[in-house]
Amino acid sequence: MRTVELTDDADPAELLEAASEREAEAERLRLERERLLEEAREYRQHAELVKIWRGRVSVPKVSPRLIRDRRGGEVPEKDYEIVTNVLRELQPTSLQVLAKRLGVSAQVARNRVKVLEERGVATQFAQRQWCLTGYEPPKDEKALIRDIGMELDVFTVADILEVTDIDEPRVHAILAEWVENGTFEVEDGVYAYSPPESKAVNRPRRTPVEREAVTSGPSRGAAIAGTGRGMRVTDDEVRAYVEQVKAAGAEVVRSDSHFVVKYRGKTLPSIPKTPSDHRALLNNRSQLRAAGLPI
Repeated sequence: MRTVELTDDADPAELLEAASEREAEAERLRLERERLLEEAREYRQHAELVKIWRGRVSVPKVSPRLIRDRRGGEVPEKDYEIVTNVLRELQPTSLQVLAKRLGVSAQVARNRVKVLEERGVATQFAQRQWCLTGYEPPKDEKALIRDIGMELDVFTVADILEVTDIDEPRVHAILAEWVENGTFEVEDGVYAYSPPESKAVNRPRRTPVEREAVTSGPSRGAAIAGTGRGMRVTDDEVRAYVEQVKAAGAEVVRSDSHFVVKYRGKTLPSIPKTPSDHRALLNNRSQLRAAGLPI
């Protein structure tokens, strides 16, 4: 840093430049001080860890304790609050692990958990495992999106974002993997679940109502107007049912293994192109009615 004498003849520009240099140096020293203090804190913390590791100091045990059972006495409600909180932390867990965490015998832990079970707070998760009622084991993001998509059957990325906290780019990437895998199909941003193809089975004999729907429709293989791209349906029963859905006011869009149904701006449960059995279309009709389609 330059030094300028503070006289009446001093150059103001040089004085200002010298002041700026000193301010910059002061800022550097401030940052250096903070860095050194942070290093000092780290050294002190590491020293304490080394002392603990070498057994020079004892580690205080911080574990919630239950009040022991007293013959004929009432168990305080605080006990059940402690067990609930610890069970929430460890779930699913065994009574032995729970008892060790609480610092009590397995029998005391069992008694408390049984009371919580009677109250509907705790439940048995698996053999010798306990958890709070309503507990669901966490799933990885890919499996979670797959399960949501299978449940919705027909959905968009926005539907996934509404029920998860996964970032949108990540949702797109995972769905692309499932599409490549063949689990889902996508067309114009609409995804549809594509169940594995089942082996051919003898179709059950149709009821009189179903026979009437087949015989009253157009000839086999005819194009269905309004479903786009001159699509043809080879299954008479499905073709007749699609016509009924359209007549109810819905828009039917072709997918590789489904007919996507849209009604009043909403995507409704899709129609399978190859129903697995005679109940599939009846179930789909019920789903569409529940979704608001007057069919």
